[in-house]
Amino acid sequence: MKLDQNKKKFSSFQLELIEQFVRSGFPREFGEVVAGQLHSEKALYRMTQYLRQASPDSMEEVADELLSIMTDVDNWREKKKNEYYNGKLNELLWYGLEEESDGTENL
Repeated sequence: MKLDQNKKKFSSFQLELIEQFVRSGFPREFGEVVAGQLHSEKALYRMTQYLRQASPDSMEEVADELLSIMTDVDNWREKKKNEYYNGKLNELLWYGLEEESDGTENL
């Protein structure tokens, strides 16, 4: 049930972005392509706000912002992944490897 609600919310963010493209004078198809490249509500919202506040004059400016947003998202994901694995490494260093309980000695 919650998954359906999240999909509907995500779709509403996509539709809002596409409508903002049309209001800003860009082709609807361009808005659909851009919306299809952004895979989070936060990224969709950020692009929508960019269109509202910056009022870009060309599709190139929008494409540049799209690449910037996508790079930021990728950097955030990489940071979170690194934090996770760094935490696992710290656990290993702190607690060490668990001993095997089958009675055999490690050589």
